[in-house]
Amino acid sequence: MTMLDRMARAIAGMKTEATWMRLSAGSREMYVGMARAALEAMRIPSDDMIAAAVDGTGLTEEQVIDVWADMITEPVGGHGVS
Repeated sequence: MTMLDRMARAIAGMKTEATWMRLSAGSREMYVGMARAALEAMRIPSDDMIAAAVDGTGLTEEQVIDVWADMITEPVGGHGVS
């Protein structure tokens, strides 16, 4: 299961595959859209997140931002949920 899948199901409050699959395809896609929007909002890390990563890893601020953006972009660019 992808991060986008997990987020969509969490937003919908669906804890099992069976309850998720009882939703209509349109409802599932609506929750996927909400999950995608939440991930998009997280695309740029906060100053506190950057500082914590720099302190904890020794990476530069630019490197931290690049790694974070790559990690957030992967699930947003993924396919819809099953």
